[in-house]
Amino acid sequence: MTSLQKAEEIVRRLTRKYGYLNEEMMSDIEKWKPEYRREIDENWLAMENTAAHSIKTLAKQIYGSGARFVFELLQNAEDNIFSKTTEDPFISFKVYENRIIVECNEDGFTERDLVAICAVGQSTKSSSYGYIGAKGIGFKSVFIAAWKVYIQSGNFSFEFRHKKDDPGLGMVRPIWVSTREKLKGPLTRMTLHFHDEGDPDDLQHLKSMIFKQLEDLQQTCLLFLKKLQKIKVTFYDKNERVEKSKEFLKRQVDEYRVALDTSSTKGTKTRNQSQIYHITTLKANELARSDNRDLPNTDEARAISTTAEVVLAFPLSVQFKPLVDTEKKQEIFAFLPVRESDYKFLIHSDFDTSANRQDIITTSKRNENLLCWIAKAFVCAVKEFCKHDTLCYEWPLFLPTTQGASNTFWAELDVQIQEMVTGNPTLRSRRRKELRLITDVFILDSDAVYGKDEPIFDDPVKDPFLSRKYSPRVKRILEDYGLQYFTADDLLALLRTDIHNSNSRMYGTEMTEEWHSAVARLLCSWFDHGFAAANQLKELRLIPLRYGTWTSAARSPVYFPETKGIDIPEKLDIRVLQATAASNVNRKRLFEYLGASEADDAIVRASILRAYTSANIIHLKESMAYLRYLYLTHHPGVSTKTELKNVVVVDGQRNRCRPYQTAVYRPGRTHSLSPESLLAPDEAAPGFSVPFIHSSYMRNAPEKPTSDHPSWETWLSNFVCIREQLPLTTYSGEALSEVVMYVHEHRPEQFLELLKYLWRNARLKVRENQTLRRNIKALPAKDLCRVSYPISLGDTWLPFGNLCGQVSLYMEFPTHFPFLKIDSTGSADTFGFEWSFLTQCFDVRKEENLDFYMQMLCYIQKSHLDVVSALQRQKIFDLYAAIHAKLAVAGNQLEDQLTIKAFFAEARILVPDDESTFWLTDGEVPIWASSSDCLWLAPPDMRSKYSLSSLYSRSLGGDQLEYIGRLFQRIVEIPSASLLDIVAELELLKAEGCDDLQQIDRLYRYLRKITPPIDDLRGVFATKQLIYAKCRGEWRWCNISDCLWSSTVEIRGKVTLDSDYEALKSFFVEMLGVTSLTFQMLYDELKQPSPQSGINDLKVAILSLSSQLQTNLMPLDPQPILDANIFPVRYCNGEVALRSAKVDFAIPDRDYLSIGFKEKIAMLDFDLEDICRLKPFFEWTKLQGRYLSNCVMEGTSVSETGRPILVKNRDLKRKAYYILRIAATFSSPRYLADPSGFYQLLRTMNTMETNRISSTLSVSQNNEQFCVENVIGNEHIECTSSGLTIFVPRKRKPQTICFSSALPRKFAEWIMQDPKMQKSAAVESELVNTLAIVFTCDRSVLNEICDRHGIIQVGVSNEDIEDDEEEQDDSDFEEEHGQIQEQLQEQEQEQEQERRQEQSLRLNNRTLSEGTPSEQLSTTSRSPSPSSTNTSFYETSETPYLRRQGSNSETLAETVIRRSHLSNHSPPVGQRQEDIPSHQQRSILYSGHLSSPDSSLTPVESRENLASSGASDDTQYGVLLERVVATAQSATFPSQGSFDMSDLRNNLPGQLSDDTFESFDGLGIVTRFRSANQLERDKKVGAAGELFVFELLSTLELPRWSNENWQSTIRSYVRAHPNYRNMASWRGRETADLVYDDTEGQLTNTLIGCGYLDQDEWHNARPKYYIEVKTTTGPRETPFYMSNSQYERMRRTHATPDRSEIYMILRVFWLNSDNISMCVYFDPEQLRQDGRLLFTAQTWSVTPTVESED
Repeated sequence: MTSLQKAEEIVRRLTRKYGYLNEEMMSDIEKWKPEYRREIDENWLAMENTAAHSIKTLAKQIYGSGARFVFELLQNAEDNIFSKTTEDPFISFKVYENRIIVECNEDGFTERDLVAICAVGQSTKSSSYGYIGAKGIGFKSVFIAAWKVYIQSGNFSFEFRHKKDDPGLGMVRPIWVSTREKLKGPLTRMTLHFHDEGDPDDLQHLKSMIFKQLEDLQQTCLLFLKKLQKIKVTFYDKNERVEKSKEFLKRQVDEYRVALDTSSTKGTKTRNQSQIYHITTLKANELARSDNRDLPNTDEARAISTTAEVVLAFPLSVQFKPLVDTEKKQEIFAFLPVRESDYKFLIHSDFDTSANRQDIITTSKRNENLLCWIAKAFVCAVKEFCKHDTLCYEWPLFLPTTQGASNTFWAELDVQIQEMVTGNPTLRSRRRKELRLITDVFILDSDAVYGKDEPIFDDPVKDPFLSRKYSPRVKRILEDYGLQYFTADDLLALLRTDIHNSNSRMYGTEMTEEWHSAVARLLCSWFDHGFAAANQLKELRLIPLRYGTWTSAARSPVYFPETKGIDIPEKLDIRVLQATAASNVNRKRLFEYLGASEADDAIVRASILRAYTSANIIHLKESMAYLRYLYLTHHPGVSTKTELKNVVVVDGQRNRCRPYQTAVYRPGRTHSLSPESLLAPDEAAPGFSVPFIHSSYMRNAPEKPTSDHPSWETWLSNFVCIREQLPLTTYSGEALSEVVMYVHEHRPEQFLELLKYLWRNARLKVRENQTLRRNIKALPAKDLCRVSYPISLGDTWLPFGNLCGQVSLYMEFPTHFPFLKIDSTGSADTFGFEWSFLTQCFDVRKEENLDFYMQMLCYIQKSHLDVVSALQRQKIFDLYAAIHAKLAVAGNQLEDQLTIKAFFAEARILVPDDESTFWLTDGEVPIWASSSDCLWLAPPDMRSKYSLSSLYSRSLGGDQLEYIGRLFQRIVEIPSASLLDIVAELELLKAEGCDDLQQIDRLYRYLRKITPPIDDLRGVFATKQLIYAKCRGEWRWCNISDCLWSSTVEIRGKVTLDSDYEALKSFFVEMLGVTSLTFQMLYDELKQPSPQSGINDLKVAILSLSSQLQTNLMPLDPQPILDANIFPVRYCNGEVALRSAKVDFAIPDRDYLSIGFKEKIAMLDFDLEDICRLKPFFEWTKLQGRYLSNCVMEGTSVSETGRPILVKNRDLKRKAYYILRIAATFSSPRYLADPSGFYQLLRTMNTMETNRISSTLSVSQNNEQFCVENVIGNEHIECTSSGLTIFVPRKRKPQTICFSSALPRKFAEWIMQDPKMQKSAAVESELVNTLAIVFTCDRSVLNEICDRHGIIQVGVSNEDIEDDEEEQDDSDFEEEHGQIQEQLQEQEQEQEQERRQEQSLRLNNRTLSEGTPSEQLSTTSRSPSPSSTNTSFYETSETPYLRRQGSNSETLAETVIRRSHLSNHSPPVGQRQEDIPSHQQRSILYSGHLSSPDSSLTPVESRENLASSGASDDTQYGVLLERVVATAQSATFPSQGSFDMSDLRNNLPGQLSDDTFESFDGLGIVTRFRSANQLERDKKVGAAGELFVFELLSTLELPRWSNENWQSTIRSYVRAHPNYRNMASWRGRETADLVYDDTEGQLTNTLIGCGYLDQDEWHNARPKYYIEVKTTTGPRETPFYMSNSQYERMRRTHATPDRSEIYMILRVFWLNSDNISMCVYFDPEQLRQDGRLLFTAQTWSVTPTVESED
């Protein structure tokens, strides 16, 4: 605390600062010299008036502002520090008549505080706290009320004096006041002395205003003051006694709420009040700066000035409920009250206020910003409310009305509060704990609840209903904010959810009847009010049926449980409402709305009748209920007996019976034929139990509903069919009744009499019922005839006398014939009449006819099952004679013959069982066979059928055999053996395990003899194992596919037949089609070789498989072959073992390499000839990488420098720029590292000829390196810091081989080597091929060649371009060509001499190191070669060779060398070089058309017309393109087979040269002797053909078809056409001329429609098309050429199994004519395999055949 002395010093210093005249001193001066006093006073006043201008201005503002000085004092007190007091911070006002004493327990004044209140426009108020005083006034507002202010704080004691008319320095000039009073504790006291000069009325008004401010001071002033906790105001009367007082105290209730306690005293009465407020505070930021306050220009001040606290205070009752129904309006505070508002809560923030602080400034940007934060604070308060049990459901009472405030400024706050409340979760639902959006919950209508306000339907997951704790008033308020009622549609959705829930309220049993009534009332209201949802209710299953199920009347009718007061029986198939539910009035009304109705009795009757036919068991109770309802609803004259035919009754034993089907009787023995008399048990019969109706039916009989109604008993008898006598038949009438059958079984002696008795009443019914007649005919009659075998009534005979006589004649035992045991005494007529119904209706027989004799044979069989005596056998043959005789006299022989045939189709033929004379043997067991079991002529001793001719011929004489033959062959038509019979016999022999080869051989010979249809014969033997053959010493049955006629290779699972069936070759080979060895057989054999197979066996099998591969391109997986141990591997020790391809071995495809490494590594044990034959096998298994020529690596060195190369064209530095372009195209690491430096290295490289190139050959096997050293090499590349040097052999032949094969490969490897890391990248074969072409071609054509091969341009300039331009022109070329031809002839002579020397050296067993590689390579051929170049030419079977079939013209093409580590492969498999036509054995170093320049063929003239030189060239080409486009746009895509060129071909010249017509086949086809002008013309021809195809495909309107699909590098030539003037060159890699990804299948569908693709296979395919265009000015069959890359793509896409790619060639021909045409070669690889396109090797020459046009 500041000391007293220091305090006085500070005050006096400030006094001097503003100037002060001591009154005592001035009195002394006045006494001494009054004029001096007067002059000093005048001068002092003038000085004050001059110096205190700002203070005067302040004084005017004070007296004119209307500022509430009380609030300024409160603000000053709030800004104080209260660190020293132990009490709550407070401020008190003691109001006396002439003064106010203000006290505050703050820490006390400091020098800084004193300076601040003396200054004008300065303050010590915290900038972080708001501003509430009038602008620029603050503490000095006390001078509104006082002329003198005395302040005592600690040791400070001073005063300010300022009267209303003073200049104003008194407000800022402190005057020290000495005092002896010492204040207790931390306390500051301020005494304000009221103004006492002026108009008394004005003074009184001022005093009244001051008193009013203090009297009106409210407790809410404390709410937004952070420090002050208490305010006290005490009023004293004139005697300075306390008149009244009030005290405000703020206390914290809980985290969010405070209480303001007010204690008011007046006189002796004291009143205490307390008000609770919920306080929510939120810090606002990014506010606009205040417009009416001056703040320091500092970063801190600017930052603080854009923030403010927003505090909302919500008045609450003591029950913590919103206090909103008071008449008092709430206020808006800017720390202290500013104005009243219509809001139900208090708002406080650091608003910009007017000068008098009576309102906020509505135009202030800062205040506009604060509105948003007030809305946010409101939402924060809501979330705090929701943590309280009461306020959670009452807070909406604080919401402002949505009617809108009258003030547009505050109306914006209403809008923002509404948006914030509706946009944030603020409400509680009934169950979920989290708050919900106002749009997520709904008010539930009163009719949608039951019980204690529980929802009828609820969604426990979504919980959509507002909590029931919200009052109706709150709900009404929330409705204005978007809270909606739950609609009928919403309730319908809940209803649907409920009935689909496994715990459904509606369907469950837990809900009370009260709930169901509430549901019914709710749903009925929908119908009453016409809601749309009501109609949907009819589709829902809301109607409870009996037995607990629910349904909808919309599906089928639903009925109430009574009809006209008669209960509907249970367990019917109609849907009847649950009785309990129907008894509920509310629910019944709903059911009526839903479609339930009272059933018509006809509907119920029909349901009852259906119940009788259902599978449900009907009990006595139900049966009685059914009959009762049927009886009571019986309509006399309408109801019929028929409708009750399915009625079920219960008998006395409680069995269920259908009276219409099962006789139900009344008991009694009224006559001898009564049921009880006939069915009663006795000694002979067990008795038969029949049902009698249960007695309950009679005891509980219903009364007649009307007088004309039949009685119950009568109705049962007449309509239910309760019987009084036994029935003849069953209810269905289809068979005899059970009771009759009982008599038949147990009283057979009475059955016929009973049948005759019952016939009198039943004859009409029986005659009309065919089924019943059949059933009676089928009755067993064994006991009726007293025979020993079973027989039916219809097969019996009446015992007439003539019939009995015939039976005695042919049967050894006549009693075995089935005569009925009937008394036949008396006349035959009477007898026949009495029993005629048996013959008329039941087919009991009585006629002596053919059937009678055949039946005797049948009964002979039946009565002689075990043995046939000789007598009876003779009678059988006599009977055969009688049958034949009867046929002879028959009236209808054809019909009788068919009868006999059908009769013997059963087992009626007696067959002998051995070779004895069976006619004479007694007691033989008979064998009876049917005609289908017999054959007349057949191989003997057959087991599947009886060979009758063979069997009977052993025992019968000629006449007897002829007689039986006529009977069985002509009448019975027993056939001779057929193919099927022999097949059945073979299958039987196989099943029985027969090994009798002679018997089987007889069957095969019989088949050969009868010569059945070949297709049938082969079909049977192909599907069934019917060939008996021996395999590895064991016999087994095989089908055709298991058999080979003969084979040199033993195929597992295959048998050979030639050794066992030598005489049957015609049968097996010609008739059955047994084949020889096939590819699949070999594949299967090698895939899983037999353990018995030896090395030589497998060698033969592999060679056979390879030979099959040349003609059988079967898409089989080679992996099983690779995994099998079938490869004969010879190890370095000479041991040969079978191994799989997993073993590391090499393939010796080079003799000189094989000789060098045979004692070092493992190799296949095949000689070179076998290796050549196995090439297809190695390619199929992809083992080419194991060729020694591919595995062996070569390292080279030179021992002498040699000399620069003599042939100018082989000096590679002259071709440096083109090598550089190639390197760039294939992303050479050397080029990428330094393009310019690499170019200079190439330009300065030296090409040297030397004889001293050494080579070291090495190969790796099993991770071990093996080497052969001191081999003469072909080339050596040396790159040092001094430059690049290429060493090549000096001799012509090795040098030629070097430049065409070895050097391109080595140079490519060097190019792809990283110059720093010395790591080589992969070398593409295309890179090697391109280098080979560049190395062997003149520099003058290299630019065009590179362009054709897609070699890119580079950014490095060609420094040798002038040298290129100086190269030979076409005229020089012809001369050089002649020179080269002479050199070639010389080289051929030299090479022939070298070859002979090499042969001689080879014969003298020169070692590997003694010869050059070229010399060694020549030894690989089996026969002499005309030239060494042929060896290189026939590198592989896939190396292209240019030739048109049928043409004698000689054409040369450049070789495309396949990538390998060593050059020169052997000739194609199966073709030796001496077999190659001489016109094909040409040098491959050059290519081109060799015909004389003056050739005058007419097509050449056409070609010259197409591309003549001179200025008209572009014009003519433009005309051609115009015609091409016009033709293409009017053309349609050709269908398959639409071109028939046979007539045209026949009229063409027979010997056309390949170059007779202009053609272009792609840049991959490079010709050595084609001049630049000719090459240019060819490109134009190709571009024109591509344009034709592009335009034609454009007419198909393919999706995403554009210029980007034209990917040919020559497409820019079509710029001569005006429509393609802007066609850019294609800069990408060319894969095909046109590429199209048919993602939508339109092109594929077009090809399907044109017949190129099969609909079933391709309709869902979406392939990518590679379209190659081949163009010629000549006819279609003019050969065209394909590059190796095109050929490989063609083969690769053909092998694509998923149809993802298609390669097709579009052949455009007759380009330079008015009839431009095109044909399609779809899948050319398949056409090649089918021979429809002829491919000639080298650069592939393709010639169409006649079949390719189809």
